[in-house]
Amino acid sequence: MLSIQSISSGYGQTLILKDIEISLSSSEYLLITGRNGVGKTTLMRTIMGLNKVMSGKIMFNSVDITFYKPHERALMGLGYVPQGRRLFPYLTVQENLLVSRSTFMNRRSRIFVSFEDMLDFIYGLFPILIKLLKKTAGSLSGGEQQIVAIARALATGPSLILLDEPFEGIQPSIVEDIIRALDGIKKKLMISVILVEHKIQNAWDLVDKVCVIDNGRKVFENYKQNTTMQNVLELISI
Repeated sequence: MLSIQSISSGYGQTLILKDIEISLSSSEYLLITGRNGVGKTTLMRTIMGLNKVMSGKIMFNSVDITFYKPHERALMGLGYVPQGRRLFPYLTVQENLLVSRSTFMNRRSRIFVSFEDMLDFIYGLFPILIKLLKKTAGSLSGGEQQIVAIARALATGPSLILLDEPFEGIQPSIVEDIIRALDGIKKKLMISVILVEHKIQNAWDLVDKVCVIDNGRKVFENYKQNTTMQNVLELISI
């Protein structure tokens, strides 16, 4: 599904990522972890087309998307939940979700007959959304905003969702709700997920593969069944 081939990227002339190579198959969940400031968010932004690729190639569903714009990648099936969520604060939750409608319609989902069917599935994952629909996004708690951000990305009908620190600063009960929803997505939809998280305990039970980044380089990648959480924690702390 996704093949990141010797990608180098950064900001302006400043190089952050250096020859990163990562592969992801359909329906796989990948955890990307590492210390703060090592390039995890830069990698997510580069996959989504928000940071320029300086060298290397990004293949998505056998298509070279290295120089595609972010909206073109969304139409290809990439969903993105950035760190900080980036909702439209003065729009209602319902209006934030409706922003995804045009992308969903252009995607022509094979699973859901209509956008409304997709929303019904999302409300099943996150029942709290029904109570929040008429509230403005800016009036919600951080955890509620994160749920809306994930729901908005899911409503585009993606085949791959990028989640950047989805559990950061969120109360434990909502962390559990998000984990339960991601598990539901994994079981019911053929969607892959790349999840950036430095507190790997939150994501460990969800993921199939683990990748550790340090100083802009990949220093470890393996299937979870072939490693342990302790081994990964030791790599991060080196």
